[in-house]
Amino acid sequence: MPGSRLVRGRSDDDTRRWVSRSRQLATRTTVLAVVAATTMSTGCYRYVPSAQPNLALGEEVRVRLTSDGSATLQPVVGADVAAIDGRVTARNDTAYALTVGGTVKRAGDSAVWSGEPITVPLTAIAGVERRVLDTRKTFLVSGLAVGAAALAALVISGVTGGGSTGSNTGTTPP
Repeated sequence: MPGSRLVRGRSDDDTRRWVSRSRQLATRTTVLAVVAATTMSTGCYRYVPSAQPNLALGEEVRVRLTSDGSATLQPVVGADVAAIDGRVTARNDTAYALTVGGTVKRAGDSAVWSGEPITVPLTAIAGVERRVLDTRKTFLVSGLAVGAAALAALVISGVTGGGSTGSNTGTTPP
């Protein structure tokens, strides 16, 4: 073809289209990879009442306190605490040892902790709930995230020049 150069058997137009498609694919792949990694690293959790009195070491729990238990633990966790969220680190006949992730007050306010260790006497405990993965909510959030990523990839590919207009004749200007 007159006026068209070949690069490794491709014309300039073919090379430009190949580069454009490669960029689109890289953009889409990056967006989808970020969304997939985010989705897989997060999940929705809920607390369910524990049917078993013995908790496993390392298990994440919410310990609901009795009124007397809240008063007993006030110097450690603060006033009017209804529940303590944490990870079980030890158990004996009289208490659980927890690393605390947070507390919930009777009025509903919550406080975030950073893993401070405390001991909760069994007599202070009204009930225990286990933290479990809420698969329904997790799949819903994951589906929404993947849909948003697909939409973002479409928008980005449209912004970065998703295709050829057909107006290029393949010749080099004089």
